[in-house]
Amino acid sequence: AICRYIDDAFPGPSLRPGDLAAKALVDQWVGVGCDSADKACIRNYVLAYALPKWQGRQPDMEKVAAAVPAVQQVVTVIDQHLAGRDWIAGDGLTMADLF
Repeated sequence: AICRYIDDAFPGPSLRPGDLAAKALVDQWVGVGCDSADKACIRNYVLAYALPKWQGRQPDMEKVAAAVPAVQQVVTVIDQHLAGRDWIAGDGLTMADLF
């Protein structure tokens, strides 16, 4: 919501297309980034490995390994969507790519 506000409130190139359907697609992919991808890749995989190390402990490698299938699923969906494309949603850089 904050990124959408900043995009709408200030001059410069928009990170969300003007067409409502295209905006909805950008918002959909931002949602994927903030929910599915963040949970699978960051919270359940990267942080499960890195956070214990930052705290001077050893990571629970079973927990890290258990997160791998969800990471693979997210990466596969994004990879398939990007096949033959340069950008997640539209013909140029949008919020979807940044998230």
